[in-house]
Amino acid sequence: MVRAMTIAADKTIFYGSIGDFGYLAISSTGRVHTVSLKDQIPIEDRLFNDVWQVESTSSGVYFLTRTKIFRFHNGKISVINAKFASSQATVVSGQLFYLDADRGLSFLEADQVKPVKALAGFANNRRMVLTTIAPHQVLVGRISGDFHVIDLRSLWDEEHHRYQTEREDLGNTNILQRITTPIDSMLDEAHMYLYKVLALDEQHFAISTVKAGILILNRQGQLLRVINKNGGLLDNTVAGIFLDRHRNLWAQTNSGISHIELSSPSSIFTNRNGIEGIAISLIRYQSRLYVGTYQGISVETAFQYSMKQDVPQFHVLRDGPSEIWAFKEVDGDLMVATGRGLYKVENESATRIASPHANSYSLGTSPRWPHHLFVGMMGGIEVFRRESGRWVSLGRIPGIEENVRRITTDSEGELWLSTEVQGVIRLRFQGDRPTQVGIHRLGLNNGLPEMASGRLTNFDGDLFLCTRKGLFRAQVKEWGDESVDGTQFVPETRFGKVFGDGSLALNELHSDGKGGVFVQAENGVHWLRPDEKGGYVEVSQSFVGVPTPDESLYVDADDAVWIAGENLYRIDLKEAKRRPKLFAALIRKVAANAKEPVFEGAYAAQGLSFSGQLTAAKLRQTEQDTVQLAYRQNALVFEFSAPYFEIPGSMRFQYQLQGFDRGWSDWDAATSKEYTNIPEGTYSFRVRAKNAFGVISDEAVFVFRILPPWYRTAWAYVLWGILITSSLALLVALYTRRLRRNERRLEEEIRSRTKEVVEQREAAERARHDISLLSEMGRKLTASLDPRAIQDSLYTYVQELITCNTFGVGMVDWERRLIRFEYVIENNKMVEPYSRSLDAKEQPAAQCVNFASELLINSLSVDTREFDSVLRIGREEDECLHQDVRDFAMPRSAIYVPMMLQERVIGVVSVQSEYANAFHENDLVVLRSLGAYAAVAFDNADSYSRLRQAQNKLVEQEKLAALGAVVAGVAHELNTPIGNSLLTASSLDEITGVFVEEVRTGTVRRSRLDAYAEKAKTACELLIRNLANAADLITSFKQIAVDQTSDQRRQFELKPMVKEILFTLSNRLRRDEHEVHIDISDDIQMDSFPGPLGQVLTNLVMNAVIHGFENQRGGSIVLRGRKLDANRVHIQMLDNGHGIQAEHLQRVFEPFFTTKMGQGGSGLGLHITYNIVTGVLGGSITVESVLGKGTHFDIIVPLCAPHGMSQ
Repeated sequence: MVRAMTIAADKTIFYGSIGDFGYLAISSTGRVHTVSLKDQIPIEDRLFNDVWQVESTSSGVYFLTRTKIFRFHNGKISVINAKFASSQATVVSGQLFYLDADRGLSFLEADQVKPVKALAGFANNRRMVLTTIAPHQVLVGRISGDFHVIDLRSLWDEEHHRYQTEREDLGNTNILQRITTPIDSMLDEAHMYLYKVLALDEQHFAISTVKAGILILNRQGQLLRVINKNGGLLDNTVAGIFLDRHRNLWAQTNSGISHIELSSPSSIFTNRNGIEGIAISLIRYQSRLYVGTYQGISVETAFQYSMKQDVPQFHVLRDGPSEIWAFKEVDGDLMVATGRGLYKVENESATRIASPHANSYSLGTSPRWPHHLFVGMMGGIEVFRRESGRWVSLGRIPGIEENVRRITTDSEGELWLSTEVQGVIRLRFQGDRPTQVGIHRLGLNNGLPEMASGRLTNFDGDLFLCTRKGLFRAQVKEWGDESVDGTQFVPETRFGKVFGDGSLALNELHSDGKGGVFVQAENGVHWLRPDEKGGYVEVSQSFVGVPTPDESLYVDADDAVWIAGENLYRIDLKEAKRRPKLFAALIRKVAANAKEPVFEGAYAAQGLSFSGQLTAAKLRQTEQDTVQLAYRQNALVFEFSAPYFEIPGSMRFQYQLQGFDRGWSDWDAATSKEYTNIPEGTYSFRVRAKNAFGVISDEAVFVFRILPPWYRTAWAYVLWGILITSSLALLVALYTRRLRRNERRLEEEIRSRTKEVVEQREAAERARHDISLLSEMGRKLTASLDPRAIQDSLYTYVQELITCNTFGVGMVDWERRLIRFEYVIENNKMVEPYSRSLDAKEQPAAQCVNFASELLINSLSVDTREFDSVLRIGREEDECLHQDVRDFAMPRSAIYVPMMLQERVIGVVSVQSEYANAFHENDLVVLRSLGAYAAVAFDNADSYSRLRQAQNKLVEQEKLAALGAVVAGVAHELNTPIGNSLLTASSLDEITGVFVEEVRTGTVRRSRLDAYAEKAKTACELLIRNLANAADLITSFKQIAVDQTSDQRRQFELKPMVKEILFTLSNRLRRDEHEVHIDISDDIQMDSFPGPLGQVLTNLVMNAVIHGFENQRGGSIVLRGRKLDANRVHIQMLDNGHGIQAEHLQRVFEPFFTTKMGQGGSGLGLHITYNIVTGVLGGSITVESVLGKGTHFDIIVPLCAPHGMSQ
């Protein structure tokens, strides 16, 4: 067991233990081990027990035991005939000062004991502890019950750098200064046994005790702090204490080591301090702190330490009310708003102020009405006045029925009320009584983010509102006679953007009394102080680690903040200014291949006293410490830490392997990092830490070099060159003699290697496919609109992810109460479709659908290849459902997963195996996901099928309608020539009958013959002309009909084709008195699709007639055509109709968009037009329109349509 340690001037660490002492040496890998010096002690002096203390001085290192003292200097050990009494030694000005059992207080000069004669008799054979508290000053504590400061300045010999211990007569100089403390009477072996004393600085010291823990005092004797088991110490028996460089204390107790954050600005007060209940309000009144809780009022008591009462105390006020919501000092009286009404605290008791109302929440005053108190309560606000030392109620302010949670006074002395859920109320005094006020209610229209409770605060003359949506500032407007108030609340960012952008919920804002503010937020308390640039800077480190307060905080006058809540916290703002503190990160261990130690945590140089050994500890690696590692050691694990212990668990680390990593890692709590396959080269592993206060440590760096493998060294390359040269010569000789055989062998090898490459490529592709398969399955399934393709894909995915013999997909027919399994594969063989009855309760598939639940069966008792109990009725006993697979083994395991849409089962997916316990939970998860995707995919496929059917039907109707319009127009045009021909033929038939009768009777005359011939010739000319016109019409109609109903490509002139199209529409155009003007160049020859182009023009003209000229006659349509260049033609159609509304203009080409829905319009005309122009004709179409002025379509198509295109 090690009792004591010290660090010498050369950084060598010495230790003392039971019966041994020595030093710490560090191996080449950084491993620390002990080296005993006992062998250098003379044999006759080697018998001793505990080494109680080890100290390094200018004269060497001293090891103190009860029977003798050992000195190590210049590599040698000397034995001093001295006895270290039961006490504590200290080093003063480089010399050891201790209590000798025989000689009293003494100095050690080299190997000589020098008693201090001026202190003769001060030692009283009782335990004494010592510590150096200032230059030449030693603090002494005696178990006999006192503390002294020994001032050795009068004994110091500056010339010889020693103390004149032999001097007795010091004149009037008193080197002993008594420090009287409140614990003097408790210092004894039975109550408070002194174990160690430690100077914290020149004004403060700590003592460790047996039974009383640790006590901290100052040189004036005041007890400042008690640290014991009640305060979190592991044990009240503390054998040793140590102050680290962060000025935090470490305690060695019987139960372990405790870390005490002396520098922490926060203190906690709980029920151990006499506070009963959860604190909700605070005030300092007449130098004492009052704490309001749900149970009552607790008052601070003057602290008087005792062994039983070791913490500051509060006592509960007698006759006090409960639910203490607010305190306020008014005219020297302490007034309290409570759940039972208004109270006045006086003479250690609380007295209720007479009032018919209870449940008061808040208190406020106004300079406009001195000696008055405004009390916010449940359902209004009541006014009190102080008269002759008594408080009298003046009644409630009329017109206010809301629950008032906060009363705030602005710079004009007017009152602003924060309510629970009714927003903010603004009051303005308007009479000679405080109850005569004007009332304005402010809500969402005034910029409040919500009507729920917010807290108003007056800071530097501005009103600030803290809400769950950030901080707002009131832009106060002049008071008007109207009830509507012009005041607006606007987001406020002067304290920082985060407080005003709505991202942070705020509770309250308080002034720190020095130009700064405390902001209570959902993530803690923020302390913001003004900076030199007129803004604010956050200095909130002192609140790190303190729970986020739900209740109000209180800014005390002694540079402290109190935070109410389940526990009461006090934040010392003076202590907070001493943060942050610097610290360093450490690399604790580096291991190769997880087990081989490379570095074990320590660096060292050769010490002054031990040649050839590394004993002088170093904090950082130097160039000669660079580690070289074999290539096989290129897998390294780095372990690191940081010696900063405040707020455990908050440390975060960031690391980088320079030469390997691209940059620093993210901050993380992990304390190790592993690297593998590090190439040869020189690297620097760097790590840094960040504590809870945001302070970043100094970096720790470990530099190492990975050597190349032997086959990449210089001599290896020479060897490779020789081997390659010899091999090439041999290969050339063999190639010359065996050319043909080598050619055949080479061809075979090429084929073999090609096969291997192909196989490797296929394997790599399969691997990549396997990795991305699961993420792609859902997308591919839902992207497919073919049910059979969905089933095939689903089967493929299941085969890749789940080992099974049988796969099936069943769709539910709820009307017939059947599950139709039309896709089942067993042992890679498609099974004939079959059905399951939903009423067959023994069937797993029926159970899965009826209960909409998944089934994982690893011991299947039903042969699913047989008919179910419902469908078996009327069948042979030995008849099997699956005749084609009856030779296969019966399934023993199965999974059934329902396919559900909107809580309705549409089908089931199942897998089966011939082995029991073949499936696991992972398989169920996979099938569940695939089933969900499949349900969506099947629903999409069904919806798409119905949509395509409806769309095809509408497209065909649109085509037939267009052709019908053509037929109607041609029929009307044919009516005139055919009617004229029929009339002429009838007339000719009539005169021919008369002429024949005259011939038959022989009464015909020559004049009559001439007349008949003239009439017959005229009739024939009329017939020929009219029938020729009809033939021309029919020829045009045949061409148009063929073009309209076919996709045949041919060469044609644009202008005649347009005329033929318009001719078929002329009947409808003339009926409505519309005119069409054709302005198309004669030289436009096209090689395209006249049918689709004609349908486009027909659709555009009819669209203008139906929509553009609705309820209008005499419309005008212009069709223009011009060549843009040698390859393109520009066709324009303009009308002077009603035009298209702006919001409809972008949607006219969308399918099913129509303004005539329900009136015969399908919404497909312009959609078909757009598809024909951009698809078949290979062009573009755009539309422009001005409401009331008409519409303009622009079509640009190639003169030669793209080949391979069809409608």
